[in-house]
Formats: sequence, structure tokens, C-alpha cells
Amino acid sequence: MAHNVRGRCRWHTNETVSTGCGYYAHHLSLSPYTIATATTGAAFFSEYTAGVVSGEPDVCGGSINWILNTINRSTGVIPYILDNTSSTAQWPWDTASYVTEGLVAAVVRNCSVAQHERWRMSMLPVLRRALAEQNAWGLWGVAGSADAMRAPRVGTLLSFYAALGTGSVDVPQKPARFFACDQIFRNWPGWIPRNVQQADYVVSALSVIECVLTVYALWF
Repeated sequence: MAHNVRGRCRWHTNETVSTGCGYYAHHLSLSPYTIATATTGAAFFSEYTAGVVSGEPDVCGGSINWILNTINRSTGVIPYILDNTSSTAQWPWDTASYVTEGLVAAVVRNCSVAQHERWRMSMLPVLRRALAEQNAWGLWGVAGSADAMRAPRVGTLLSFYAALGTGSVDVPQKPARFFACDQIFRNWPGWIPRNVQQADYVVSALSVIECVLTVYALWF
């Protein structure tokens, strides 16, 4: 299976690789897709790379390198790149959450260990933005938006840095606020506007669950 999936990967340099969407908008799209690069390139291949012999192409590490090279260092935004288009407004926290999943998978499975410190430093602008924009409920994004439905997973990023340390950035109280903020559950799903489809409640609930499970993987 991994060899088939690798067919969607595109090497840009010896150290960066991206993954395409596949079939998109009635055509084959093999140009870089941020989400596929994070979930397939980084997360999937972190599992595969951990069990293969040395000498295999480092798709996992190369995928993270490609994504980190796209970050706007001044704003901490990871652009949503799909089918040769790039957006920073529509999916900022959705994108950050998927990238975090790929990064955490690579670190937990000890892929590309020599690059871990560089990855940690490269994601700091995203972390600073997450700390600055976390609302009183411990969440991110505009309530009811598709982006906000996936945003709870950004809590994984805070916990990732709280577990590993950040140097000059103070994080520890933020994950505590995220999980201690029981408005998320007491008001569930009251923080989601009434006109939002019921299926979106499930998306948001799964985002919270994924975040909690990843935090346990990091801390316990």
C-alpha cells in the first residue's frame, strides 16, 4: 500500500516532499496539497517509516519540511494549498490542526529524529498565534464555521509544546485552560449556531476527542 501511496508524492528537493489531493474537481490533481501532505505524507508515512529498513526515502520528514517552509513567519499562518491555489483566510485552524497531527505522529514514532528540534522551532510562529487567538472557551475560529469545527485539535499543538518545552514561550497553563474550560461540554453544542447542520456537531465532537487522545499519547 505504501508504494502505491508514494505515487502521489512529489519530491521538490532532497529534503522536501509534498502529496497531491488525487482526484479533485473532476481532474487528477497531483500538485501539492497541504492536508494530504500532513496526513498522508507525514502521519501515514511516520507509521510506515518506523518499521522499514534504513535507506527508504524519508517521505515523513520531507513532508513536514515542505509544510514548514510554507509558514508565514510573521503571522504564524500555514497556507491552505490545494490544486495550485493558496488561501490563508478560509481554513487557518483546520490547516494548523492537520499539520499538528502529522508533526506529532512523526515525533511520537521517532521519525527523522535529527530534525525534531528544527521542526519545533519552525512551528513556534503557529504556536504564538494559537496562544494569542485562543478565546475564552479555549477554542479557535469563528463559532459555527467549518474551520472552527476542526479547530479543537489545535489544543494538541499546545500540549505538544507543553510536553517538549518551548524555550522562551510560556505554554503550560494554556492546555489546562483548554481542558478545564468546561463550557465546551456544559454548553455543548450551544456554542455552535442553530443554523449549522447537525452532522457538523459530529465533526466538532470528533475534533475534541482526537485532541484528548493525542494529549494522552504525549503525556502518559
